[in-house]
Amino acid sequence: MVVMSRGKAGAQHPRRRRRVGLLGKSPSALGRRVAARLVNLERERLAQLLHDTLTQDIWYAALLTERLRAEVQEGSSERALQRLDALRGLLAGHYLTARSIIASLRSGAEAVDLQLEIRQLIRRVNDVAPGVLRPTIDWDILATVANPEAVAGLVRELVTNAVKHSGASWIELTIHREGDHLQIVVADGGVGLPAKDAAGRPVLESLQARVGRLGGSCTIASRPGGGAAISVRLPQEAQ
Repeated sequence: MVVMSRGKAGAQHPRRRRRVGLLGKSPSALGRRVAARLVNLERERLAQLLHDTLTQDIWYAALLTERLRAEVQEGSSERALQRLDALRGLLAGHYLTARSIIASLRSGAEAVDLQLEIRQLIRRVNDVAPGVLRPTIDWDILATVANPEAVAGLVRELVTNAVKHSGASWIELTIHREGDHLQIVVADGGVGLPAKDAAGRPVLESLQARVGRLGGSCTIASRPGGGAAISVRLPQEAQ
């Protein structure tokens, strides 16, 4: 009979102990890194969401009050009442937006109705600059976008920047499907985009970073006679 020695009961090979010890530490360290990354991603998402919703809505409200003040001074009571109605509607929208954000934080993200978001954007622009925005939109395509929150924020940013900075008498917004991509184009006949955004970054760099997070690409081109045209392509699988 052959007897195999097993050594002391319960003893472990030193190499095995080292390996188990390292593996025992790794999940904890990895877990902390993953948790920190998730927290940072959520912070970035919330910052972008607030920028794309409440801060832009407040800017539109401030612009409406400026227009209202001018019309009151001019004695145009009918137009002033129209501005007041628009301002009241915009503030009501702020309230609903804030409630939606709070609800999503408490119970998880809610689905964004992209068609509704774009229609509200068009209405806001028409309230502050009637007839300036010229939309050409394939509304059926919007219902199939896989990341409506991100796309809605991107479109709001492009259009609002044009309203803020271009000084144009017209702004065109085109959204349609081109092959397996979603194509978004914002063009204006104004002075073009500023060199830097609110954070001091070059506008093209900021926009490219945002579109890049969606797996897309963008170009900014000057238009003959003035103005700019921004074209964004988002792949279907990354929307």
